[in-house]
Amino acid sequence: MPVVYDLTGLTGRRRNENRRMVVATFEVKRHTFLVSAASFAVSLPVAGLAGLLVGIWALFVPVIAIIAGLWLWDSRQRRGLELLNGQAIVDSRRARNGELYAAGQPIPKPQLVMHQRQFIPTPATAERAPIARGRNNLSQVRGGSRRGRKSAEAHRP
Repeated sequence: MPVVYDLTGLTGRRRNENRRMVVATFEVKRHTFLVSAASFAVSLPVAGLAGLLVGIWALFVPVIAIIAGLWLWDSRQRRGLELLNGQAIVDSRRARNGELYAAGQPIPKPQLVMHQRQFIPTPATAERAPIARGRNNLSQVRGGSRRGRKSAEAHRP
């Protein structure tokens, strides 16, 4: 039998997701390195200003900025569409205007809404609950006419 390899990870849409690079003897994902470098660069002016106010404690500003950058732009939600955390925050802020967003795209309002009648049998109405037969679920009723009850169509509000 011939050997078959899965090449989707190498040629598919997410082919660059797990690419790694070596930075100062550390092997990191390319995207993680870029996010960390950008966060560090943005935090340097803030750290300089904080250094004037708090002294040596300003060294924590780049560390906090890198952690925040990785959380916003490198980690994803664990449920739903698994959006980037930053994208989910932007979508929730845009949704405050009354229009819903998913992955940065507005969700259109539904054009056609169909309602279907629901029957939830309870102990009191279990004997009168319709039986699913044929196309019309209301055509058959348990107990039928043996007890002198009217059909389900007659019970409609």
